[in-house]
Amino acid sequence: MRQLYRVILFVFIFFVIFHSLSFALSPETHEEINEFVAKNTLDGFSLDSYLKNQLGFENGVEEEVKGTWFWFVTTTKPVSRWIEIGGKYEDKPPLTVPYRRSVNHFHNPLTDQGFSGIWGGTEWLSGVSSIQWSQEPIGTQIPGGYYSWYDVRDYFYSGLTATDKTTREENFADMFRGIGQLIHLVQDLSVPEHIRDDGHYVLDNYEDWVKEDVKKTDDLLGYPAIFFDSISNW
Repeated sequence: MRQLYRVILFVFIFFVIFHSLSFALSPETHEEINEFVAKNTLDGFSLDSYLKNQLGFENGVEEEVKGTWFWFVTTTKPVSRWIEIGGKYEDKPPLTVPYRRSVNHFHNPLTDQGFSGIWGGTEWLSGVSSIQWSQEPIGTQIPGGYYSWYDVRDYFYSGLTATDKTTREENFADMFRGIGQLIHLVQDLSVPEHIRDDGHYVLDNYEDWVKEDVKKTDDLLGYPAIFFDSISNW
């Protein structure tokens, strides 16, 4: 019986740590942001127009592309949907411990370092800077698949040069999913915890605060911006 209690306690601790270790923006929030990015014109750029006019995707972001979901399981999804799920899978890829990739989603601009580990820099569950993580060499990002900037560029090249439809679509699907995962890293840097080496492994976190305190845009007026002009103010 004592052994059973130990197992239950371990599972509980494991769940709490990984459930909230880097859970500043929920996977669903990342999906929604990626959907907005994929389907709207931002700073004069429209992905939909680019796909139609430059890559010959007749239906733009709604073009159906068949790719591998995980392992040997294939599925057909619109381009925009591949980008959306990339936002989710950067935290929770299929068949991978949830948030295990997330320890690599931190970057302290004052030190250029990533997450130093839970419990005050113990290096346990530490990670590399998200800047480094996003630029890992081709085929080296683990766990959860290969979606660094160089991997995504390689998928793009392979998709453009493939001579058969199946290979072309598989590479484009990986490319669009990878774009979604790279966008996720940029979004994480908008969260205070991710630039302050704060593992936020307690249940209170930025996402919960936003849900409770910021119901509409006007609510943000109660939180004026504070600018830091030196390390001493950090």
